Amino acid sequence: MKKPALIIIDMQQHFFRENPLPFREKLLPNIQTVLTAARSAKIPIIHIITRYNRQKTDWPKAWHHLNQIWCLEGTVGVHILEEVKPLPDEIVVVKKRFSGFYDTDLNKILRQNAIDSLLITGYASDVCVRMTVMDAYNRGYDLYLLADCVHAARETTEQSLQYLTWLTNLKLISSSEMNTLLDD
Repeated sequence: MKKPALIIIDMQQHFFRENPLPFREKLLPNIQTVLTAARSAKIPIIHIITRYNRQKTDWPKAWHHLNQIWCLEGTVGVHILEEVKPLPDEIVVVKKRFSGFYDTDLNKILRQNAIDSLLITGYASDVCVRMTVMDAYNRGYDLYLLADCVHAARETTEQSLQYLTWLTNLKLISSSEMNTLLDD
């Protein structure tokens, strides 16, 4: 791993309220640990969040008929969880689709900083983490998915990890293995 970045996906109030147990028991403590390690190692940290506007101009077409959507600007649901809040020098990328790459500056930010490896964490490994991983894979990044720092929403986490590993040949590691990689 030459030049890694830590990617933290959708650690927001809406998703916490939707599924609090895995956030409390696994995601928050483990992501806090890797966040501390990444900050100590001085590697770039990028928080990717979901946020939609009230005018529906950035909503996916399939949801235009709805009156509400998750992570709507100005609501509590859009807020990043306090335990993993970005520091002033950390980047926040706002997405409006499932992938952190779709119609955002994420790829440009990574290329400008010569990032070649992504350490990926967050929610949900069967939706936004999956779509972001797929787009990162298609762009040629080396991928490290931190198994104890992701959780699935609609399938088992194990199924989502098996699928992503099969599809992208990413390296499935733990948060403690990440610390070893950063020390090398």
